[in-house]
Amino acid sequence: MEVSKKGLINVHMIFDKNKKNMTSYVTPYGNIFIGIDTESILVKEEENRIKVEVYYGLEANYQHLANCRIEMQLAPREDGIRLA
Repeated sequence: MEVSKKGLINVHMIFDKNKKNMTSYVTPYGNIFIGIDTESILVKEEENRIKVEVYYGLEANYQHLANCRIEMQLAPREDGIRLA
């Protein structure tokens, strides 16, 4: 799974199960080298919804910062669901 964020702060993160990926977190104050150590990616598919959970360790400049989780729920707009 890949996540890209563009704007004042730019980052392109790649999540591969049981693999560490390194990337640069670009800020107005300089770049921070970060590591994404993906533990698991869980995908649950239903008729009109997909749920994705990613568990990973986050490093900055080779130092462990936190254990993190991303959860996404994807559904068609016509179902009236608005996700923030």
